[in-house]
Amino acid sequence: MKPPFSLLVVHGDGSRVLRVSLPRWIVYGTLGSVAAVAAVGLSAEYVFRQRDGNEVAELRRRVDDQRAVIDSFQTRVAAVRGEITTWRALHAEMWEAFGPEAGADQGGAGVGGAAGRSWTSSRAASPRRSRGCASWHA
Repeated sequence: MKPPFSLLVVHGDGSRVLRVSLPRWIVYGTLGSVAAVAAVGLSAEYVFRQRDGNEVAELRRRVDDQRAVIDSFQTRVAAVRGEITTWRALHAEMWEAFGPEAGADQGGAGVGGAAGRSWTSSRAASPRRSRGCASWHA
């Protein structure tokens, strides 16, 4: 049988403080237990990091998908804004051609423009006074 392990604790000045003798099987068992706990702790840490890494990869995939959706919305919004600008330009041209300011520039030409006639009722001097209807007068 091998001799037991001896542990000697001393001060910095060299004086002996404590001496402990332990059987080898206790020392080997303790070292084995510490090594097993360290291995389990490191493997658990590896598993946790692997899981976290998988979560990070999944989150990155989700972010990429969301970026694609946002980009598609931005292209759609740009297209809609282009259409709005086109419609505004078209409406401006229509108002320019048919708006209320257009009649003043053209001097009464066109539908509803002044042609030298006025609308009066039948009570005004009119040849159709007996029928009681409105008529056009020059």
